[in-house]
Amino acid sequence: LHDALPILKWFLLFDPEVMENIEKGLIHFIDYDVFETCETSLFTFVRCMNLLNLTYFSSDKIERALRNIVGSLKEGGILQIGRTTPEGHNMVGFYINTGNGLKLVREVGGGTEVRDVIEKVLG
Repeated sequence: LHDALPILKWFLLFDPEVMENIEKGLIHFIDYDVFETCETSLFTFVRCMNLLNLTYFSSDKIERALRNIVGSLKEGGILQIGRTTPEGHNMVGFYINTGNGLKLVREVGGGTEVRDVIEKVLG
């Protein structure tokens, strides 16, 4: 039975319209791995949803990713971080890069579950 299944060689991670705009050069795509990549002061807004959760990664690994993300945020840039529960409830924190770390701006739905990690490392 396994031999009868086709081998998947690639799949599209973007909406076809987004992909078309990337191909036209209207949207710039970068390969960004939060655990390895740090684009110095490049972004004014980073949305990190349903990725840096304690069910997926250890606090140490999340700390490393947060350092890279903050290093990639311009001073005054915003980090939106959180997750959506299986029930559809959003738990989100919005943080501003003050240049000396992150400062909480607003919480939605009780805030992010990694709030303590953020405050420990980057507060």
